[in-house]
Amino acid sequence: MSSSVSNFSHLIPEPSVDLQDFLAAAKTANAPAARRRKPAKLAGKSEVAGSALVAALLGSQFAQDAQAAEDFARARDELSWLRNVRICTGRAHFDAANRSHARFEHDGGASGGDFSHASHAGFSATGGFRHSAHALDDGDRMQTAFSRDGHGGHRGFEPRFSPRDGAGSHAHDDATELSTGGAQILTAAVSTGGHGHVIEDVATDKTTSGGKGSGGHTGHKPAPDPTDPTDPTVPTDPTDPTGPMPMDPAMMKEHAALMNLVPASAATHVAVTDGSWFDPNTWANHQVPGDGAKVLIPQGVTVDYDGKSPASIFTVRVDGEIDFATDVDTFMEVDTFVVTHTGVLTIGTEANPVDANVSTVISFADNGPINTVWDPMLLSRGLISHGAVDIHGAEKETFLKVAVDPMKGDTSLTLESPPDGWQVGDKLVLTGTHLVSTAGTAKDAPITTPTQDEELIITAINGNVITFDHPLAYNHEGARADLKAYVANYSRNIVFESEGGEATNVHQRGHVMFGMSDDVTVKYAEFYELGRTDKSVRSFDAATLSTTDSDTNVKARYSLHLHHTGVGDPSHPAIIEGNAVWGAPGWGFVQHDSNAIMSDNAAYDVFGAAFVAETGNEIGRWDHNIAIKSLGVNHITKDGSDVGAFDLGRTGTGFWFQGRLVDAVDNVAAGVPSGGGFTYFHRAPSGAEIPVDPDGAPLADALRYLDGVGSNTPNISIFLNNETIASEMGLEIVKANPKQDSDLRSVIDSFLAWEVKSGAAIQYTGHYTFKNIDFVATDSAGIGLKYTIGLDLANNVFDVVVNGGNIEGFYTGVRQAKTALNQFDFMNALDQWEYVYIDLNVKGATWDFTNPTAGDKFLTAADLTPGQLDYQSAYAETHITQVNSVYNLLGTKTDSIGQTAGYKPWDPDYIGKAELRGSIEQNGYWTTTDGRRVALIEEYYSDRATGDVIKVGVFVEIPTSYVLKAGGFTRIDPVNNGVLNQNSRAPIAQDDTASVTQGHSVVIDVLANDKDPDGDAIHLDGLFSQHGHVVANSDGTVSYFADPGFSGDDVFYYFVQDSNGDITKAQVTVTVDI
Repeated sequence: MSSSVSNFSHLIPEPSVDLQDFLAAAKTANAPAARRRKPAKLAGKSEVAGSALVAALLGSQFAQDAQAAEDFARARDELSWLRNVRICTGRAHFDAANRSHARFEHDGGASGGDFSHASHAGFSATGGFRHSAHALDDGDRMQTAFSRDGHGGHRGFEPRFSPRDGAGSHAHDDATELSTGGAQILTAAVSTGGHGHVIEDVATDKTTSGGKGSGGHTGHKPAPDPTDPTDPTVPTDPTDPTGPMPMDPAMMKEHAALMNLVPASAATHVAVTDGSWFDPNTWANHQVPGDGAKVLIPQGVTVDYDGKSPASIFTVRVDGEIDFATDVDTFMEVDTFVVTHTGVLTIGTEANPVDANVSTVISFADNGPINTVWDPMLLSRGLISHGAVDIHGAEKETFLKVAVDPMKGDTSLTLESPPDGWQVGDKLVLTGTHLVSTAGTAKDAPITTPTQDEELIITAINGNVITFDHPLAYNHEGARADLKAYVANYSRNIVFESEGGEATNVHQRGHVMFGMSDDVTVKYAEFYELGRTDKSVRSFDAATLSTTDSDTNVKARYSLHLHHTGVGDPSHPAIIEGNAVWGAPGWGFVQHDSNAIMSDNAAYDVFGAAFVAETGNEIGRWDHNIAIKSLGVNHITKDGSDVGAFDLGRTGTGFWFQGRLVDAVDNVAAGVPSGGGFTYFHRAPSGAEIPVDPDGAPLADALRYLDGVGSNTPNISIFLNNETIASEMGLEIVKANPKQDSDLRSVIDSFLAWEVKSGAAIQYTGHYTFKNIDFVATDSAGIGLKYTIGLDLANNVFDVVVNGGNIEGFYTGVRQAKTALNQFDFMNALDQWEYVYIDLNVKGATWDFTNPTAGDKFLTAADLTPGQLDYQSAYAETHITQVNSVYNLLGTKTDSIGQTAGYKPWDPDYIGKAELRGSIEQNGYWTTTDGRRVALIEEYYSDRATGDVIKVGVFVEIPTSYVLKAGGFTRIDPVNNGVLNQNSRAPIAQDDTASVTQGHSVVIDVLANDKDPDGDAIHLDGLFSQHGHVVANSDGTVSYFADPGFSGDDVFYYFVQDSNGDITKAQVTVTVDI
């Protein structure tokens, strides 16, 4: 642990509390120890009695642990604090009697009791910490990875050690590893339940080739991309992959501050046995928690919450488990609810969800302004979990289309089908179908123009006819007969709410944060009038502020927030499904440095952005969600002040993507009068974004073997069947520059945008294929027809293909700016914008295409050659050499459109030293028969009309001056793969089939029926999907995740590679059953 921790010595929390330790301490506690405890301030009678009893029971236990915590805050070179923790000797086994780890064997291979223990072999041959919950505190996380109850070890808190010093992607740098007296201290994760994730190869030196596509970097050192030119009006895009990591000082400070909100020594009510919350015998003081109670549920205790408490609880801390009843109404009012990393919160399960006829309500108390002496980081007033969370409400259909246009004065709706799970009394929102004008709003001011979305309450349900409580105020007809409004249901029987609802002062509202663990499943819950971050004004990172007031506008206090749950385990995403966010002053569903699948969720009346991928490195999938009424401030998306403050997503958008690796499928955005339904934005000040981990990308090799890249680099993963209604822009894409260093394409497939001012607007970007687009202009009063543009290709936009589409009713069909800025300005003298239009129908425009030039191509499907995709290098195999320290991989691509250069003058295929080093470290190197050393560069080439992909291997010659060993050109000792067999035959890959139930996942062993004709070893080497969500696993298998609403056959592809760099592509067909 770095010495910077000492800066936060006032925030070092105490350890988690284990029931067995708690009870043992009670036997040795003495009166003087109890009397030393200070009485609680403003304590009620029950609190005084509880506090005295807690002090007596804990006694010397807290004295010892407090000393350990205090000593831990000292500089790393003073390690006397080790005397206060128990160290295993590394020689025996678990003590099953007291469920604690006594000793290890030297090889770490011991087990006993109900525990299974991860081997010490990769860490230390002699020692490690005793695995009791109080050996080290849950704030500093200094515990080696282990598992409970046969769980198999958990990746809940992704360690992500900095990749330095040549020990693999989990190498331990000075901030993550200490060693003294035979004990090694490693940051890792602890859990008691959930997915069954395993931390693999945490300290293994992975220097062998193979295993690519399944999560194995090999000791890379971050290599910054060169600074690229940007729009001169905004700061430069960050490409230095050195952003904050989960154990950086700011995050440690935040976690410690959280635990200091709920110190065990301040508890007034401590659960001492399994039982009901409402049973006095559950509690140490034999009193059910009352007003102002500070509740502690120690590890090893499960409390059943099976009633409705009239009390307003101050804090709840769960180190053990709390389980809400599913068959009776439950209600809890609480100020601050904390689940620690050992804790488990259960409100229904998949097998036993909360019954549709009962409700669970957790109401965050309106206790006035937050006391910043107690809570200087303003973390309190909400649910903050670092543990396992399982929430399952009654399932209901989130949104449906109407079958008949609803009109002003109507009191019923006819839906496309009968809604599942809807009930009388549910609250609905009907999307407006007319874009409203924001004229008259001052620049930089919040837009307050009412949209035409309408709030309704169900009064009767008769099949697919829904009757509601008042006549409609607006007409909701579609722009064409085939275009219809949507109705979304925002009522759920699990509710997290601010006590005062919408009337609550914005700085006193509750928030929900799930952090540091990916063991999170939240299904069919409602988040009502939550969130304190106000995106209508500037917000700040709490960790960077020296002081705060109760009304300081800090970031990260949102309605539903996945906060640093990690991206290192793509096969175990957090699951956010069927939930509703109603009313938020800033952002709704937020995915931050996390891997998640968000499906069937609904957001309404959220300021700034309804769904947010925050820092650019997020992975996962957003499927079949709806965002209605997303207002914002009145300035452009790339406002320089917002970018400089990294305070983005403020101008109004349904779906905000800071990165490009979250799939977007079947989502709907409606009612965004000042922004885009969907926004991809890739600009930020240096260090603000978190670098993209190539292992999270389905085609990792396209990111050039670097340890991390900026969000500007990958292509958009999947964008399919999305829809925008009544919004300024259907889709907005803003990069820092058009380069991406690969031929992969961002495919915008079957995108529908209607009643919009602009269908799609893109700038500073390239390599796009728009397939089957359908854009219909607004005809609403006050918008101004002459300002409408169907497809806007703005500055620094190159290589765009539109393959099939309809652009209807806009003043300008396609605006071709054809303007190159900064270092790309040489392109202005060339007619090489590479705009291709295939069967594009522009209807009713004053200008079909602006600025036409001879280089524009207008084709039909008959002009294409389907299935044609090939690449020919300009060089003989293995004879590509460096020129000016780079390799220029020239070649020719032939696709269904025709022949073109493999790479472009505005995006050349340069392989520099950092990329070469990464390739050698990952793949090893070969020698040729004439004694030259060569490295493998894997290249992807895409069909411009369809986005289909092939992969080829190119060998480049390694300069003789490069010393290939740790401390030389490479950071590790790379593998010498021997003599390259240039006559090697490619692997034989057989197509595969699998089946899965919708909403579930299946593991597929795609290599099981593949082989190499020469007997070479083979490995999985990338995945390509244009529809379903599929990720590679570390064992060479893949996991396919079926969308909850999809059924039928889906197809994806994989690449298999042999030990001589030969590559074969194969197909997998997955049948998704209902």
